[in-house]
Amino acid sequence: MLDAIDKIYVLKLAKNDKTEMDMHLQKRFPGIPVHYWEVEGKTVNKNEGSINLSLWRILCHDYVDDVAKDIAHNHMAMVRDAHDTGEERVLFLEEDARIEEAPISRLKGVNDWLRNSPSWDIFFLGYCNWPMVASFFVTTNVVRLWSPLAAHAYVLNRRGMQKILNYTENGKKLSQHVDKMYATMPLLQRYGMFPMIAFQSKEPALFTKACDKLNVNVSMKTLCIINQYLSLVIPLLIIGMIVFGLLRFFH
Repeated sequence: MLDAIDKIYVLKLAKNDKTEMDMHLQKRFPGIPVHYWEVEGKTVNKNEGSINLSLWRILCHDYVDDVAKDIAHNHMAMVRDAHDTGEERVLFLEEDARIEEAPISRLKGVNDWLRNSPSWDIFFLGYCNWPMVASFFVTTNVVRLWSPLAAHAYVLNRRGMQKILNYTENGKKLSQHVDKMYATMPLLQRYGMFPMIAFQSKEPALFTKACDKLNVNVSMKTLCIINQYLSLVIPLLIIGMIVFGLLRFFH
Protein backbone atom coordinates (compact mmCIF):
# COMPACT_ATOMS: atom_id res chain seq x y z
CA MET A 1 0.00 0.00 0.00
CA LEU A 2 1.38 3.42 -1.06
CA ASP A 3 4.98 2.33 -1.52
CA ALA A 4 5.76 5.87 -2.69
CA ILE A 5 6.22 6.48 1.04
CA ASP A 6 9.83 5.99 2.14
CA LYS A 7 9.31 5.93 5.89
CA ILE A 8 6.61 6.16 8.57
CA TYR A 9 6.90 8.19 11.76
CA VAL A 10 4.46 7.40 14.57
CA LEU A 11 4.02 9.86 17.44
CA LYS A 12 3.23 7.87 20.58
CA LEU A 13 3.46 8.02 24.33
CA ALA A 14 6.42 6.04 25.61
CA LYS A 15 4.22 4.30 28.18
CA ASN A 16 1.78 2.95 25.59
CA ASP A 17 2.23 -0.50 24.04
CA LYS A 18 2.92 -0.50 20.30
CA THR A 19 2.14 -4.14 19.51
CA GLU A 20 -1.27 -3.51 17.97
CA MET A 21 0.00 -0.55 15.94
CA ASP A 22 2.96 -2.63 14.74
CA MET A 23 0.63 -5.33 13.43
CA HIS A 24 -1.64 -2.75 11.80
CA LEU A 25 1.21 -1.00 9.97
CA GLN A 26 2.84 -4.26 8.87
CA LYS A 27 -0.46 -5.22 7.27
CA ARG A 28 -1.14 -1.85 5.62
CA PHE A 29 2.44 -0.88 4.70
CA PRO A 30 4.49 -4.05 4.30
CA GLY A 31 8.19 -3.42 3.90
CA ILE A 32 8.10 0.29 4.78
CA PRO A 33 10.29 1.13 7.81
CA VAL A 34 8.49 2.52 10.86
CA HIS A 35 10.06 4.84 13.41
CA TYR A 36 8.23 5.38 16.69
CA TRP A 37 8.74 8.88 18.00
CA GLU A 38 8.18 8.19 21.67
CA VAL A 39 7.50 11.08 24.01
CA GLU A 40 6.61 11.67 27.62
CA GLY A 41 3.49 13.67 28.39
CA LYS A 42 -0.22 13.58 29.02
CA THR A 43 -1.31 12.77 25.49
CA VAL A 44 -0.39 12.82 21.83
CA ASN A 45 -3.73 12.17 20.20
CA LYS A 46 -6.18 14.62 21.72
CA ASN A 47 -6.36 18.04 23.28
CA GLU A 48 -8.38 18.25 26.46
CA GLY A 49 -8.76 22.01 26.28
CA SER A 50 -10.62 24.13 28.77
CA ILE A 51 -13.91 22.83 30.11
CA ASN A 52 -15.25 26.40 29.92
CA LEU A 53 -14.66 26.91 26.20
CA SER A 54 -17.59 28.35 24.28
CA LEU A 55 -18.90 26.62 21.18
CA TRP A 56 -17.63 29.55 19.10
CA ARG A 57 -14.06 29.16 20.39
CA ILE A 58 -14.17 25.43 19.71
CA LEU A 59 -15.38 26.04 16.15
CA CYS A 60 -12.69 28.68 15.63
CA HIS A 61 -10.11 26.14 16.81
CA ASP A 62 -7.99 28.94 18.25
CA TYR A 63 -7.60 27.97 21.92
CA VAL A 64 -4.05 26.74 22.43
CA ASP A 65 -3.07 25.19 25.76
CA ASP A 66 0.14 23.49 26.90
CA VAL A 67 -0.97 20.09 25.57
CA ALA A 68 -1.64 21.52 22.09
CA LYS A 69 1.75 23.26 22.12
CA ASP A 70 3.44 20.02 23.16
CA ILE A 71 1.77 18.08 20.35
CA ALA A 72 2.79 20.73 17.81
CA HIS A 73 6.41 20.67 19.01
CA ASN A 74 6.45 16.88 18.77
CA HIS A 75 5.18 17.00 15.19
CA MET A 76 7.86 19.54 14.30
CA ALA A 77 10.53 17.38 15.92
CA MET A 78 9.48 14.46 13.70
CA VAL A 79 9.43 16.65 10.59
CA ARG A 80 12.88 18.05 11.40
CA ASP A 81 14.31 14.57 11.98
CA ALA A 82 12.84 13.22 8.72
CA HIS A 83 14.20 16.20 6.80
CA ASP A 84 17.66 16.02 8.36
CA THR A 85 17.98 12.30 7.62
CA GLY A 86 17.25 12.91 3.94
CA GLU A 87 13.84 11.26 3.57
CA GLU A 88 11.91 12.12 0.39
CA ARG A 89 8.29 11.25 1.25
CA VAL A 90 7.28 10.49 4.83
CA LEU A 91 3.98 9.47 6.39
CA PHE A 92 3.42 11.01 9.82
CA LEU A 93 0.89 9.31 12.09
CA GLU A 94 -0.45 9.85 15.57
CA GLU A 95 -0.76 6.61 17.50
CA ASP A 96 -4.56 6.55 17.36
CA ALA A 97 -4.62 6.73 13.54
CA ARG A 98 -5.97 3.70 11.71
CA ILE A 99 -5.75 3.16 7.97
CA GLU A 100 -8.62 1.41 6.21
CA GLU A 101 -8.29 -0.92 3.24
CA ALA A 102 -8.79 0.49 -0.23
CA PRO A 103 -8.99 -0.98 -3.75
CA ILE A 104 -5.63 -1.68 -5.39
CA SER A 105 -6.54 0.49 -8.39
CA ARG A 106 -7.21 3.49 -6.14
CA LEU A 107 -3.97 3.04 -4.25
CA LYS A 108 -1.99 2.68 -7.45
CA GLY A 109 -3.45 5.91 -8.80
CA VAL A 110 -2.58 7.80 -5.62
CA ASN A 111 0.85 6.18 -5.49
CA ASP A 112 1.69 7.24 -9.03
CA TRP A 113 0.44 10.77 -8.36
CA LEU A 114 2.57 11.11 -5.21
CA ARG A 115 5.64 9.95 -7.13
CA ASN A 116 5.15 12.05 -10.24
CA SER A 117 3.20 15.19 -9.38
CA PRO A 118 5.35 18.28 -8.69
CA SER A 119 2.45 20.28 -7.24
CA TRP A 120 1.98 18.95 -3.70
CA ASP A 121 3.72 19.64 -0.38
CA ILE A 122 1.40 17.88 2.07
CA PHE A 123 -1.00 15.03 1.35
CA PHE A 124 -3.70 14.05 3.84
CA LEU A 125 -4.97 10.48 4.16
CA GLY A 126 -7.66 11.79 6.52
CA TYR A 127 -8.99 15.32 6.98
CA CYS A 128 -11.96 17.54 7.81
CA ASN A 129 -12.29 20.74 5.80
CA TRP A 130 -13.13 23.65 8.11
CA PRO A 131 -14.07 26.49 8.00
CA MET A 132 -13.85 26.45 4.20
CA VAL A 133 -15.77 23.32 3.23
CA ALA A 134 -14.22 23.07 -0.22
CA SER A 135 -12.32 20.50 -2.27
CA PHE A 136 -11.73 20.10 -5.99
CA PHE A 137 -10.86 16.97 -7.96
CA VAL A 138 -7.36 16.75 -9.39
CA THR A 139 -7.62 13.08 -10.33
CA THR A 140 -10.35 10.56 -9.57
CA ASN A 141 -8.75 9.85 -6.18
CA VAL A 142 -6.86 13.06 -5.38
CA VAL A 143 -8.46 16.34 -4.29
CA ARG A 144 -7.12 19.84 -3.75
CA LEU A 145 -7.91 20.89 -0.19
CA TRP A 146 -8.45 24.44 1.04
CA SER A 147 -8.57 24.23 4.85
CA PRO A 148 -8.06 20.62 6.00
CA LEU A 149 -7.99 20.11 9.76
CA ALA A 150 -6.65 16.94 11.47
CA ALA A 151 -3.00 15.91 11.64
CA HIS A 152 -3.35 12.22 12.48
CA ALA A 153 -2.22 10.94 9.05
CA TYR A 154 -0.41 13.05 6.47
CA VAL A 155 2.46 12.70 4.01
CA LEU A 156 5.13 15.37 3.50
CA ASN A 157 7.65 15.52 0.69
CA ARG A 158 11.02 17.24 1.13
CA ARG A 159 9.75 20.56 -0.21
CA GLY A 160 6.83 20.44 2.21
CA MET A 161 9.13 19.65 5.13
CA GLN A 162 11.43 22.52 4.19
CA LYS A 163 8.54 24.98 3.89
CA ILE A 164 7.19 24.00 7.30
CA LEU A 165 10.59 24.21 8.99
CA ASN A 166 11.23 27.62 7.42
CA TYR A 167 7.79 28.89 8.45
CA THR A 168 8.24 27.73 12.05
CA GLU A 169 11.90 28.78 12.28
CA ASN A 170 13.07 25.17 12.43
CA GLY A 171 10.13 24.13 14.59
CA LYS A 172 10.62 26.75 17.29
CA LYS A 173 7.94 29.29 16.35
CA LEU A 174 4.57 27.69 17.09
CA SER A 175 1.42 29.48 18.18
CA GLN A 176 -1.39 27.30 16.77
CA HIS A 177 -2.66 23.74 16.81
CA VAL A 178 -0.46 21.87 14.36
CA ASP A 179 -3.39 20.97 12.10
CA LYS A 180 -4.60 24.58 11.94
CA MET A 181 -1.09 25.69 11.05
CA TYR A 182 -1.00 23.20 8.18
CA ALA A 183 -4.47 24.36 7.06
CA THR A 184 -3.62 28.07 7.02
CA MET A 185 0.10 28.25 6.27
CA PRO A 186 0.76 30.38 3.16
CA LEU A 187 2.15 28.68 0.04
CA LEU A 188 1.77 25.15 1.44
CA GLN A 189 0.20 23.08 -1.33
CA ARG A 190 -2.47 20.91 0.34
CA TYR A 191 -3.95 17.80 -1.26
CA GLY A 192 -5.70 14.71 0.01
CA MET A 193 -6.98 11.27 -0.85
CA PHE A 194 -10.57 10.77 -1.96
CA PRO A 195 -12.26 8.92 -0.47
CA MET A 196 -10.09 9.31 2.62
CA ILE A 197 -8.77 6.19 4.34
CA ALA A 198 -7.36 7.39 7.69
CA PHE A 199 -9.44 7.92 10.82
CA GLN A 200 -8.79 8.25 14.54
CA SER A 201 -9.71 5.40 16.86
CA LYS A 202 -10.39 7.89 19.68
CA GLU A 203 -12.68 10.89 19.51
CA PRO A 204 -10.84 14.23 19.90
CA ALA A 205 -11.88 15.87 23.17
CA LEU A 206 -12.72 19.26 21.64
CA PHE A 207 -14.93 17.55 19.06
CA THR A 208 -16.73 15.69 21.85
CA LYS A 209 -17.27 18.95 23.71
CA ALA A 210 -18.70 20.59 20.60
CA CYS A 211 -21.13 17.69 20.13
CA ASP A 212 -22.19 17.98 23.77
CA LYS A 213 -22.89 21.69 23.37
CA LEU A 214 -24.88 21.06 20.18
CA ASN A 215 -26.62 18.06 21.77
CA VAL A 216 -25.78 15.79 18.82
CA ASN A 217 -24.41 12.28 18.78
CA VAL A 218 -22.08 11.73 15.83
CA SER A 219 -18.61 10.27 15.51
CA MET A 220 -15.66 12.19 14.11
CA LYS A 221 -15.29 9.52 11.43
CA THR A 222 -18.88 10.03 10.26
CA LEU A 223 -18.44 13.80 10.25
CA CYS A 224 -15.24 13.54 8.17
CA ILE A 225 -16.91 11.26 5.63
CA ILE A 226 -19.88 13.64 5.29
CA ASN A 227 -17.53 16.62 5.11
CA GLN A 228 -15.48 15.18 2.24
CA TYR A 229 -18.59 14.87 0.06
CA LEU A 230 -20.04 18.25 1.07
CA SER A 231 -16.65 19.78 0.25
CA LEU A 232 -17.12 18.72 -3.37
CA VAL A 233 -20.79 19.65 -3.65
CA ILE A 234 -20.84 23.06 -1.93
CA PRO A 235 -18.38 24.79 -4.32
CA LEU A 236 -20.41 23.54 -7.29
CA LEU A 237 -23.61 24.90 -5.75
CA ILE A 238 -21.98 28.27 -5.13
CA ILE A 239 -20.64 28.45 -8.69
CA GLY A 240 -24.05 27.44 -10.01
CA MET A 241 -25.78 30.16 -7.98
CA ILE A 242 -23.31 32.78 -9.21
CA VAL A 243 -23.78 31.74 -12.84
CA PHE A 244 -27.58 31.72 -12.42
CA GLY A 245 -27.48 35.17 -10.82
CA LEU A 246 -25.33 36.59 -13.63
CA LEU A 247 -27.62 35.12 -16.29
CA ARG A 248 -30.67 36.62 -14.61
CA PHE A 249 -28.93 39.97 -14.27
CA PHE A 250 -27.88 40.24 -17.91
CA HIS A 251 -31.08 38.78 -19.35
